[in-house]
Amino acid sequence: MDTVSGDFQSTAPWTLLYADDVMIAGSTREELQQKVQAWKDRMEQYGMRLNIKRTEYVECRERTPGTAILVDDAELPKVSVSEYLGSRISAEGNSLVEAEYRANAAWNKWRHVIEVICDRKIQLKLKSEIYRTVVRPVTLYGAECWPTTLKHERTLKQWE
Repeated sequence: MDTVSGDFQSTAPWTLLYADDVMIAGSTREELQQKVQAWKDRMEQYGMRLNIKRTEYVECRERTPGTAILVDDAELPKVSVSEYLGSRISAEGNSLVEAEYRANAAWNKWRHVIEVICDRKIQLKLKSEIYRTVVRPVTLYGAECWPTTLKHERTLKQWE
């Protein structure tokens, strides 16, 4: 992707690349539409294609009515929460959505190991080790990047 887009991609945080995942940011809808169209055109020149069905956009400023973002006459869906590399990005610009998702993911992981954790035949030390190595990392994945607030702490404490 770097070879294909090297001469026209913007610096971070305006363009983020990881393998075949791309996140493009713009100050206005028009700028974003131009950037997405440029990416699509460039990819087609190199025999690749932009998957319009998996492409979406988040409007982070005040919600303004108006035209949608179009790529070759296909309208991109506007969403309030988008996922990039396993993390959620919300239109409000906060990470509470991510904390709630992580708490839910931890509950799901807990459900997978509950038979072992609640088994009276298994030593407490082993149960604790399973919790620390299997369940807790799911909760805290990416948390070092969160600007933590009391809401984040409450969400995670409710889970634990």
